[in-house]
Amino acid sequence: MSVIATAGCVGSSLICALAAPSGPLLAVAGFFGGGTIGGMIGAVAIAALGWGRA
Repeated sequence: MSVIATAGCVGSSLICALAAPSGPLLAVAGFFGGGTIGGMIGAVAIAALGWGRA
């Protein structure tokens, strides 16, 4: 589960940093969107690698 959380945090931080120059509202939206996408990528990676079976 920590891999999913880490991927979510990294995705949130990256997208938030990229969206910040466009305005605070886009930065906040990017933060939550990035966390969701990062979490999903992390979950898929765990399922693909079989880490979820442990």
